[in-house]
Amino acid sequence: MNKKVFGYIDGVPIYSFEISNGVIKANVITYGATLQSLLVPNKNGKLLDVVLGYNTLEQYLERSYYAGAIVGRVANRTANAKFMLNGKEYNISKNNGEHSLHGGFSGFDKKVWNVVSYGDSYVTLKYISVDGEEGYPSTVKLEVTYTVTNENELSIEYNAISDGDTILGLTNHAYFNINGEDGEPVFDTLLSIDGDSVVLVNEQRVADGMLLNVDGTIFDFKNIRPIGNYLTSTNEYLVKFKGYDICYALNGQGYRNVSKAQSNISGIIMETLTDAEGVQLYVANLFNGKTGKNCVYKDGACFCLETGRYPNAINCKNFPSPIIKKGEPFKSKTSYKFSITK
Repeated sequence: MNKKVFGYIDGVPIYSFEISNGVIKANVITYGATLQSLLVPNKNGKLLDVVLGYNTLEQYLERSYYAGAIVGRVANRTANAKFMLNGKEYNISKNNGEHSLHGGFSGFDKKVWNVVSYGDSYVTLKYISVDGEEGYPSTVKLEVTYTVTNENELSIEYNAISDGDTILGLTNHAYFNINGEDGEPVFDTLLSIDGDSVVLVNEQRVADGMLLNVDGTIFDFKNIRPIGNYLTSTNEYLVKFKGYDICYALNGQGYRNVSKAQSNISGIIMETLTDAEGVQLYVANLFNGKTGKNCVYKDGACFCLETGRYPNAINCKNFPSPIIKKGEPFKSKTSYKFSITK
């Protein structure tokens, strides 16, 4: 375990924790409970950093793009920044046009989290989101634990409890490149996602409760294939959104394997395991020209697999409910498991 000061916000120290199982290493900072780096051996045994991010706190404060952070109270877009709960309408922050995105203007990604405990292979951080924060009802006590396991997984466990009914939709917003953070763009990275349907969105990327079966479409990743197969096509969706930014309705229930990414360049395989109902696939173009930890990023520098709720679930009654009840513990787990191609 290596604990050090990463920077200061108004005199408050932001800490960085290095956790490791002796094979892979992760660094987590207390600003946003952010996964700042994740070092994984490639097929030649060289450690590659497989998440995008920054070397300084100042860079995170200026332009984080949620990189590696815990996002909440509710990830993704909530339509018209409002919802009904127990017969009452709540208006939350409009930080994305008329809508609310990733918890509002100052979501969990912009909070300084407190340290609960830590060891060589794990760190647990906590944050208390008070009643009325960004418009959300009730006070939620949240803990997130990052663990590097003996199975070469980076595990993220969420635990929360609220003093009243509210909604909660957490995710980690890591931007992955298993060619290495300073490696080739992800277009040739192979990907599979165990989801038969995607959540349709309108031109403002807001879901209205409709699902689309992926069979025969550009969204079909049921069989592993390169991420970039269709990205140069004239498909209306890809042109409009400049690539993938869509939630998959995952098959199965409980903690299970839902995705596999594989690089033929590095030999690294990353499997995603989760108990969540959905995963947002995002292939980032917004980083182009931005300076990261070891390089200047290019188009297609990374992809996201953000596990969690369906977008706008509170306003789509046919979607699994994001409501958590007063006093009832909320628990969820997602892991990214690493291995090498044979």
